[in-house]
Amino acid sequence: RLARLGLVVPTKWYLNRYRAVVWLYLAEELSRFAADEESVSLLNARRMPEGPRALLDAGVDLRPRNWRGRHRGFLLRQADGPWEKAGAFAAFLDPAEIGEAVPDPYERSHLNRFRPGPPVTSAPGSPAAHIAEQLMTADDADEVALLRTELTALVREAREERPAPRPTP
Repeated sequence: RLARLGLVVPTKWYLNRYRAVVWLYLAEELSRFAADEESVSLLNARRMPEGPRALLDAGVDLRPRNWRGRHRGFLLRQADGPWEKAGAFAAFLDPAEIGEAVPDPYERSHLNRFRPGPPVTSAPGSPAAHIAEQLMTADDADEVALLRTELTALVREAREERPAPRPTP
């Protein structure tokens, strides 16, 4: 329940044989969380405080969003240039959102070359691929707005440094 509230951030996930998402966490971070004075009260309480309980009752689950943020940082650390960085942000956006943020079809096509897919390998169109796509795609309006803003700025920077290839007339 505490993980759903975003108090600990998952590092990886996988689908088990029942297609349920299994979240994995770093043991060191969990130990740090358990040792923190503020979280000890949550761990030892018989009842969850009213505010967090209301969020859980409303169905809030911040694990996918927190994982996307952590995974985006991982992709950005591996990126070499501005197109790769833009691809790291585009990886978490719906194709329609990318189309609105990058209206030029040549730039969008070039960007898609650097857009990493989900970390789970499964057959395209399979239920596992569909679940992986749902977890990879940002769905909160504020998260989508942040990703689009960053994507637009990075594409502008990439365009200045190395324009997308275009067909010769």
